[in-house]
Amino acid sequence: MSTKKSLNVDTKANLWLPEGDLSLTGFKIEELIKATGGMLLSGNPKLIIQGVSIDSRTIETEGLFIAIRGNQFDGHNFIQDAINKGAKAIILSRRFSIKPKTLVRNSNREVSFIAVGDTRKALGRLARFHRNRFNIPIIAVTGSNGKTTVKELIAAVLGTRFTVTKNPSSFNNEIGVPLSLLAITAEADLAVVEIGTNAPGEMAALCDIARPNRALITNIGRAHLEGFGTCEAVAKEKGALVESVGEQGTFYINIDDPFCRSIADRSRARHVTYGTGNGATWRAVRVESRVDVAKSMLTVQRLGPFTVPLIGVHNVMNALAAVAVGADSGLSREEIQEGLHKAEPPPMRMRVVRKGGRVFLNDAYNANPESMRAAIETLVSWEGARRRIAVLGDMLELGEASSSEHRELGRIAARKGVDILMVLGQFAEHVAEGAADEHLSTDAMNVCKDQGDAARLLVSLSAPGDVILVKGSRAVKMEKVLEECDRLLA
Repeated sequence: MSTKKSLNVDTKANLWLPEGDLSLTGFKIEELIKATGGMLLSGNPKLIIQGVSIDSRTIETEGLFIAIRGNQFDGHNFIQDAINKGAKAIILSRRFSIKPKTLVRNSNREVSFIAVGDTRKALGRLARFHRNRFNIPIIAVTGSNGKTTVKELIAAVLGTRFTVTKNPSSFNNEIGVPLSLLAITAEADLAVVEIGTNAPGEMAALCDIARPNRALITNIGRAHLEGFGTCEAVAKEKGALVESVGEQGTFYINIDDPFCRSIADRSRARHVTYGTGNGATWRAVRVESRVDVAKSMLTVQRLGPFTVPLIGVHNVMNALAAVAVGADSGLSREEIQEGLHKAEPPPMRMRVVRKGGRVFLNDAYNANPESMRAAIETLVSWEGARRRIAVLGDMLELGEASSSEHRELGRIAARKGVDILMVLGQFAEHVAEGAADEHLSTDAMNVCKDQGDAARLLVSLSAPGDVILVKGSRAVKMEKVLEECDRLLA
């Protein structure tokens, strides 16, 4: 780490000691065996590999291919492809029947084969081994809403002074987190790692791999209730992140969120608070979003004003989280503002798209009750809109609360003043019933069969000057509505 890039933290307290040579860019085969607990089937244990991949299409020459069995594909079926593309080592399951010599008979290179009990766990163990080589801060971000946006904002802000590694896209699960950690190089000053969970125990397991020393929880809401049942259970699961940083770590607390405050009460980590409430270390005294000009304003006590190139009050609060991390890391107001200016919303997260005289708010990546409410509030706050149209898909993984939450979604859309409501999915009728409860007219309510039907109806009903929100859970693929509208309006 460059001595000129001083982080405003107690490094002796907050950082882990390295367990390897920082100049090393690869792994010896014998290190792979040690890290994963595997058994060498063939090959030279002293050879060095460069790069790790679970996709045979992206394998690097001299790289390692880990054969992962997924829901749709089994990496073991692509081992030969990986070798043909230049893989120097293969990690595979012991349960997979293979004769290494048959796979390398046409190769002029020596390829090492390592067998493990579980290739997913081997990926995580290797990532933990690699993470332990580096004496750098690992900032872990989680939450029910906004974690990807906050991760991107923090990386952009800290990137004005430091070399930052971060998850690509939303690589926040048992596969994505290890791959993100394996991307850390000797040039990195720090890493910002998004960690997600949808079942009890996942957070603790991923934190054991990442070993973060700083933690930020954006908020606790009604996401993944199918796996957790209650918000209290969600908070308990997310709280494992704070426990992982220990007494020597730092917890950035959203004091506006009661569940985050309750987690803080159980944590011995150093506390840095942010929010709109009195007593916050970094308190927002002005939060304003001008969605019509795609710009928001944030004024933070003791720091001053910031402009944020994102829309929605919820995104201003996401920016405040990044301001808190930046200020706590010793950055100036000017550096923080530079980082915010450079930040862009992740794909399909409140992206403004203009087509055929209409404004589309592409928030199609995912949805839960809190994020739906925030998106609808952003839509109806658009000044000068001819009409405000919401095209909404299912909110999934809500378990027994699914019917009631979708009915409430319809009520919220009607109460907030949506002019036209279009819904699709298995819970569409529940949304429609909720909107009817709040007296949204039948002319303004449309239940669609699928994304194509929604797009065709939307194009026929809408007109230039309308602002249109498109949002739903990931599995509903609401972006297909936008893709079809783009084709129809071309």
